Amino acid sequence: MNNLQLFFKNTISLTLARIVGLVGSAVFIIYAARYLGASGYGRYSFVIVFISYFSFLSEFGLDWVIIRDVATDKTKVKTYMSGAILLRGCLSILAIALAWGSIFVLKKPTLLPLLLIASGSLITSSLTGIFNSAFQAFERMQYIAFIDIPYSVFRPALSIFVLASGGNLKALLICQLIVDVLRTLVGSILYLTKIANISICSDSALLKLLIKSSLPLMLWKLFTLAEQRINFLLLAFIAGEMAVGWYAAPLKLIDLVGLLILAAADALLPLLSRLFVDSKERFLQVVDDTLRYIMIIFFPIALGTFVLARPIILLLFGNQYVNSIQIFQYLAWLIFLLPSRFLLSTMLLAMRDWKVGAIMQAFAAIMAITSGMILISVNKHVGAAQAFLLTEIIITITLAVYLRSKISWQPIQTALKAWPKLLTLWTVFGFFLYMFKTVNLVFLIPSCILGYVAGVFFLRLITSKEVSNVKRLLLQRSGNPTKV
Repeated sequence: MNNLQLFFKNTISLTLARIVGLVGSAVFIIYAARYLGASGYGRYSFVIVFISYFSFLSEFGLDWVIIRDVATDKTKVKTYMSGAILLRGCLSILAIALAWGSIFVLKKPTLLPLLLIASGSLITSSLTGIFNSAFQAFERMQYIAFIDIPYSVFRPALSIFVLASGGNLKALLICQLIVDVLRTLVGSILYLTKIANISICSDSALLKLLIKSSLPLMLWKLFTLAEQRINFLLLAFIAGEMAVGWYAAPLKLIDLVGLLILAAADALLPLLSRLFVDSKERFLQVVDDTLRYIMIIFFPIALGTFVLARPIILLLFGNQYVNSIQIFQYLAWLIFLLPSRFLLSTMLLAMRDWKVGAIMQAFAAIMAITSGMILISVNKHVGAAQAFLLTEIIITITLAVYLRSKISWQPIQTALKAWPKLLTLWTVFGFFLYMFKTVNLVFLIPSCILGYVAGVFFLRLITSKEVSNVKRLLLQRSGNPTKV
């Protein structure tokens, strides 16, 4: 199986899991936003985001280290995992302690019980991430799909049941934590039976190596959280919980699209890590192909979301979220920017250019905080979306310029090859959406998708060879990995 076929195979496995997760999350978000109202949903979103700020410590960048190093040398899996599990366990406990200490600084007593419960997710997500990183390193993403598909169905279903039964936010967070614990247990069992045995290693040399390798990645994670989630905190203190709810609802829809983006990014990292060592030419070829797919797939989704922002928000969340419409229009362009940004960041990870990545992410965090404070003070909830979009545009351009000078990559030249055809297709697509935007979305969206796909094939933006590769992978049975 060639590199592109393997990439497609893993992407399809993860995409299937992420699609199920997307549907489950979408149903829960729509129900919770309507049931809890803007204020209640804003409170729930604030709790989840606040606790997520401490995940940088519990995760410590170890996922990326394992994926990168084990992908190039599978014999390292036992050694790396033994040290990583020990570090993750200790760091998760420390992260929970820091989260509890920070809770009292907030001076929001009504949120205290909710934050204490939600902090338990730090250790479950940390350990689940370790097992998933081993599956990714072995490029066996079907195991992640095996775990995540039932999880993505059961968790939102149980959450909705709790709310529908009259449960409060405390009951909701408790049930979600229980499901997360079960997910971690299943992941550990699958790792034991399919990859390797688990042992806890206290080898000081190994731990120092892991800490040294992971430190820049931990900072990268911290700065990423600051960049992408600081607006929740700023909105809570500047504009109140209602504004958080107006901002959180459309952003959650963007995050759902991000699930699909991450499926490709998770499959791409071990592949690019290996290719960067084996062949720079093949490395750049895969990158160029991925950039072309991003342009073909995600730009029209962003354009369609921008045009149809009003009917989508009103249909999903109701009139109480009318203030989310303009926010959604700004955030819509992240659907195109985020996969572009993921591609560039994945390239840095594969190239082991971690310090540069951490520095650039620190720059992005500073820009997000500065622009967020200014724009939120002026435009409240809309300013939060404006600040997020502005930050993503600037950091994406900065990353592209750096990579162009570092490895002589020509992203503009790659994009221009298909530009005339794409511009024609996007213009027709956008005009059609604008003219018929008052049509029922149930009919409009499928019609637009079918028309766009027909245009892609008519203009030959995707080759017959690529279509054949995908068909072959869909029909092909996955082989069993060798247990180490």
